[in-house]
Amino acid sequence: MPLLILAAGFAERPATGTSLAAIGITALAGTILYSFEGHVDLGYAALVGLPAAAGAVGGVSLQQRIPVRPLTYAFAVLLAGVGVWLIGG
Repeated sequence: MPLLILAAGFAERPATGTSLAAIGITALAGTILYSFEGHVDLGYAALVGLPAAAGAVGGVSLQQRIPVRPLTYAFAVLLAGVGVWLIGG
């Protein structure tokens, strides 16, 4: 999403939708390929996939109700926190 906003010039809301669509397509393609090889356990896939799908729908719904500026700041804080966590701080 940061690259969509900074490099491609997307606004925050379209960048969110585009990023979510890209992740969904990638996850679907991976699931299909792994299922052809017999490496998908449907129980575990449902255990992970259904809450993830519900969370994505809920998150998009919530994101549409939050003004853009606080949403942008919250995302920046999240990215900074993840960066600090990855560095080991």
